[in-house]
Amino acid sequence: MSIIRPSRRHPRYLENEDGSTFIPIGCNICFCRDATLDDTRVLQTFTRWMTDFASHGGNFMRLWLGTPFCNVVPERAGVYSQDALDHLRALVALAERLGIRLKLTLEHFRFIGPDTRPAAFPGIISFANQAYDKSHGGPATDINEFFTSEAGQRAFLDKCRFLADAGIGDSPAVAIIELWNEINSLLPTRIWKPWTAQMLPKVQRLFPRQLITQSLGSFSGTNAWQLYDALADLDDNPILQAHRYLDPGAELDICRSAPIDVLAASAVRTGPPSSPKSAPSRPTTPATPTSTSATPRASCSTTCSSRPSSPAPPAADSPGTGTTSTLTGTTSMGISGASSTPSTASTPSPSAPDPSTPKPTPSAATACSAPHRPSSGAATRPRPGRPSSSTDSPPPP
Repeated sequence: MSIIRPSRRHPRYLENEDGSTFIPIGCNICFCRDATLDDTRVLQTFTRWMTDFASHGGNFMRLWLGTPFCNVVPERAGVYSQDALDHLRALVALAERLGIRLKLTLEHFRFIGPDTRPAAFPGIISFANQAYDKSHGGPATDINEFFTSEAGQRAFLDKCRFLADAGIGDSPAVAIIELWNEINSLLPTRIWKPWTAQMLPKVQRLFPRQLITQSLGSFSGTNAWQLYDALADLDDNPILQAHRYLDPGAELDICRSAPIDVLAASAVRTGPPSSPKSAPSRPTTPATPTSTSATPRASCSTTCSSRPSSPAPPAADSPGTGTTSTLTGTTSMGISGASSTPSTASTPSPSAPDPSTPKPTPSAATACSAPHRPSSGAATRPRPGRPSSSTDSPPPP
């Protein structure tokens, strides 16, 4: 097993160190969803899942590191759990033995302080974090302070440094480090974009063998192109990913009923500036959401390498307003993928693009799957255009 990287010959794809093509066939495990299991049985469950997965051709998997089994900062900033580190080491060693590459998501929480909201996964994970709360000796009183203060940023990097010093990045099974799960679900672009711009190169220095990436919420509304352009615009950003859900209440038609592979393939298309004739169709009336308890939301995640030949200037950003960004030069997309479990986040409202800015038109390939079911790659064609939109704000939790 070797590390993976965007292909030197065909940078829309991924390759191993020897130049052989790597086609990821993956699923979004994230965490064990049985709250009745102790740590020994959780590890046994992961072992069974991953062994079965590999035996059926799976070679890529996403894990969340902020969940109890792998959370190395469970109670107080700067105080690390050896048990959680041992759990993570065991999963990495198992993945390496089975030939599975891992995407490790460093954090997912959306609130600082006690968990007073209805739990999405009762007894399993929380979207609140008390370890970084000032009342527990942490750096922040709320999520904005955690991201904007030097103390909060230092606490995040301290955790990354602990994992790096513990050798988590030494294994070639650790292919990708993801900074945060769907970061726009908790912050507006004017906060998450500069934070991501700072963290990408700093985390890359700690994990020089891995691809470092960020993730955004579901690519299911007409504002999604502006949000993903804001991320693609950043320097030190060698790989991109798109999350998308099969969602009966989505704004875009394709997200309501398309097969999951078509859903993923469409998400990585790019095209020229939008026009009334070329923009994707939108519902004439708002779609009626369907209860997720009655209709489970299948999902997908595609990961794309993207490195413009020259950096693009970001558009001005004002408080409460999203940033519209542009890619210039050659844009390359190498694809990996994993299906994603249902998310409680909706996509933020849109931000206005600059219609005069030219857009590249790369093609792409994608690999994605429904939860726990591997599938292989499929070629895509350029998307005809981009719709326009107007504001950016974080969605309700």
